[in-house]
Amino acid sequence: MEARHVYLLFCGAFIVAFLNYFTRPDPLKDVPGPWLAKYTSLLLAYHTRTGKRFLYIDSLHQKYGPLVRITPTQVSCSSPDAPSIIYAQGSSALSKTPFYRAFYVSGTPSLFSTQDRFDHASKRRVLAHPFSYSSVKQFESWIQTTLGKFINGLDARCLPPSSTSGGAEIAGRPSGGSNTSASKVKWVDMLAWFNYMTFDVISDLAFGEPLGMVDRGSDILDTKSDATGVAAMIDYRGRTAAFLGLFPAILPPSSISSWCMWILANIIPDEFISRGLNSTDSLSKIARKCVRRRLSEGGEVKRGDLLDRLVEGLGKQDEIVQEDDVVTEAMLLLTAGSDTTANSSAAILFHILRNPRVHKALLEELSQLEIDEGEEGLMLPSHDQVKNLPYLQATIDEGLRKFATNAFGLPRVVSDGSSVEISGKLFPPGIELSAPAWSIQHDPSVWGDPFEFRPERWLEDGNTHLKKHLLTFGMGPRMCIGKNLAYMQMQLMIATVILRYDFELRDETLESVEGFMHKPVDLWVTIKRRD
Repeated sequence: MEARHVYLLFCGAFIVAFLNYFTRPDPLKDVPGPWLAKYTSLLLAYHTRTGKRFLYIDSLHQKYGPLVRITPTQVSCSSPDAPSIIYAQGSSALSKTPFYRAFYVSGTPSLFSTQDRFDHASKRRVLAHPFSYSSVKQFESWIQTTLGKFINGLDARCLPPSSTSGGAEIAGRPSGGSNTSASKVKWVDMLAWFNYMTFDVISDLAFGEPLGMVDRGSDILDTKSDATGVAAMIDYRGRTAAFLGLFPAILPPSSISSWCMWILANIIPDEFISRGLNSTDSLSKIARKCVRRRLSEGGEVKRGDLLDRLVEGLGKQDEIVQEDDVVTEAMLLLTAGSDTTANSSAAILFHILRNPRVHKALLEELSQLEIDEGEEGLMLPSHDQVKNLPYLQATIDEGLRKFATNAFGLPRVVSDGSSVEISGKLFPPGIELSAPAWSIQHDPSVWGDPFEFRPERWLEDGNTHLKKHLLTFGMGPRMCIGKNLAYMQMQLMIATVILRYDFELRDETLESVEGFMHKPVDLWVTIKRRD
């Protein structure tokens, strides 16, 4: 065939494809949004890269209303009733979209990232009992042990009783142990310390031993000077996955996925992508090392912890342990079960300290507790003492609402042979829908004064319906399985630090960034023991 004919054939094919793309029926043509969103996900990807996607989505809803087209196939739905439709239970449940393939580990889906309903049901059955309240309650002694080390670390960083923070030295995140000199006044990053606590708890439960972060006062596991902390690795992984998830054609199980990931990690000079992919590899190696240690012991139940349950319930098929499956779920527990709880706790503490009225009311409630002296002379409340305190629970829920750790809408796809109606619009199969948590948790029609930190709203008569609008742990069949463990840790940590310390905030605002999850940048305070 002559070159001229090849050229004409190529041009003809291009014209046909172009006309087909722009003349085919568009089921979302009447849904408002930025014009570029009709044709590409690049606009949403840009705002994902900035770490402020949730604010961008909220601004679109302020401009266009409750339905906004944010990609060629996805609509963000901010009406208060949208979550109960998008994240419905039973036969009405919508499947997860290809977006979640960005969270695969070595091509293996986890409980969180699997799209297959049957696979998800099977994985959830394995972990449902270990994460029930009765099982989590059995873990309390391990949690209390870590909490005691956490308090010892903070005690070592307290200001002397007569000191003020006026000349406090701003230091980096603490890296020493309990021998830190109290005479050298330093600001303490409470976000970092909440991370140390929650990482040690979840690694103790998921890997059989704590990672030792509280003891070291650091989340850096590698001794190299340029090593990255685990919290930063989780943030890098989440931000990269949230970005790559918008381009499912290059994600597993695509035939070109491995090539695309290699090119992104090694050829394209984009630190954002390579850093996230490298962090995934590093976290996977941490999980694999711990899993292999347990498997080398025969995989027998020894502690009754979460890793035992994974090995026994998920990892054996025909008596052969499927290491990749266990590693993937163990890594999910490490990343989802620690970082989010620490981020939420830091945000809750910030809002308590920024609102003296709330601080006073909470302290009055907690001061009624009769706490016995425990090991090493520490007086730590038990979970039975704090789990039903109404103002403490209201304060935690208000902090979760206002900060919105899970800030952007988790996408679902309308199944074949069905349709979904939201805000008067009928969406056909193949359309992706999401409900932006930050926008819904700041909707004046639900909350009245959404930008006020007011725990009392949760205790007022007639407000029991507010719980269904709190999307921190999701809802429906894919609701976060670690809710009980997260609440136990938040209740114990917040109650303990409020009872034991007086804090002074360094900053009047809480700076934050959004990767996959919304997290504070830091929370610098000075600490003094209360009289």
